[in-house]
Amino acid sequence: MKVVKFKYYDEFHCIGSQCPETCCQHWGILFGKRDYLNIKHARCSPELRKIIANAFVRINNANDLQYAAIKFGDGGYCPMLCDDGLCRLQKELGEEKMGYVCNTFPRLHAVVEDSAMIFTLNITCPHVTEILMNHPEGLEILEEEYDGKDKYINKGRMSNYNVPKSWKGYPYFWIVKNAEIDILQNRRFSVRERLLILGYFSKKADEYIDEGNDEKIASLCKMMLDHETCRKIADSLKAPQTDDSAALKSIDILVRMADWAEEAEGLSFIKQLFSEVRQNLGVKTEKNNDKIDFVYSKDKYLNNQELFGSIEAERPYILENLLVNQILCQSPLDGIFKNYFVLVVFYNMLKICVPAFLPENWNDRDLALAFTHAAKIILNSKVADTWTVGSFIATDSFDLPHAAFLVS
Repeated sequence: MKVVKFKYYDEFHCIGSQCPETCCQHWGILFGKRDYLNIKHARCSPELRKIIANAFVRINNANDLQYAAIKFGDGGYCPMLCDDGLCRLQKELGEEKMGYVCNTFPRLHAVVEDSAMIFTLNITCPHVTEILMNHPEGLEILEEEYDGKDKYINKGRMSNYNVPKSWKGYPYFWIVKNAEIDILQNRRFSVRERLLILGYFSKKADEYIDEGNDEKIASLCKMMLDHETCRKIADSLKAPQTDDSAALKSIDILVRMADWAEEAEGLSFIKQLFSEVRQNLGVKTEKNNDKIDFVYSKDKYLNNQELFGSIEAERPYILENLLVNQILCQSPLDGIFKNYFVLVVFYNMLKICVPAFLPENWNDRDLALAFTHAAKIILNSKVADTWTVGSFIATDSFDLPHAAFLVS
């Protein structure tokens, strides 16, 4: 079985105590039944035994893969996290005793049945984003033979999607993924123009997959290589708008996302991050039945747009790399156009969230963390997927013109 991955994948290693935001905080850490029992029955020091005894909570309707979860302590930290930022469990008992999630994050492993495994990295890890920011040349895809060393993969455990041969789009998987990446890496266009072109491609690809039309899929992918055709597509989809109309749409999405997160269980850190963005933009809301009215600071919004615009203009490759990386992480079974819409919402929210997370005298590490925070509230919490796309579908706005409006 071959492995498909970005070349930068092999650069990643956990930086432990040097990480600006540990993954042992603020998110769900799940343990399978075997991992859970191994830890509960492990021979260890009395101190660690006491911590383990109070570290877990059993999951309702548990299964063998999701059997127990870490019970976070004060500050939302894992109780087994040491002051030096390292895991007490790993220190005393070794990596083998750590759970599946702890051992694999932020690595994501997907499988395309009888074709290949896809290795990617989750951009909710700040060190992943730091690495992406250090590749102005763009992301290069590598193919190699699987070395057979991963114990989880060998047992058939994957941390990302599975594409079965029974899926109707299976014959087109690679040609579509490659075309999506080619579009996002086409530097003859701005990042925003590339997203418009990708929208056209995604809409058509979904249609042709539904039809089972091999000839049209192949022609579509070939067409995306023609510069003049792509230029016409990008120009035709540009949606002129005022600062007010852009602000109203973006902040409306923001406050509704935040409202959804408030009503969800857990997500305390996600709620905190949403609160930071709202405060930064001077957003105040009032809920009237199902309607949410809001006001915001136009000056603060424009300042954020100016700051993000300068980052995008000076280093567009950062946005390119984030979006390209996310494309390979997305399951095609969710729908090519739906994945695109999630990507567009993410891009739209980056424009107001990233500046909100930056301190006054920020550096590249601050910028990486800001992008990571934006990914956490929009992608990792499933807000874009669960609420936003569903909302656009419910209001008959799940179409290319609305996506183009969010991009422009």
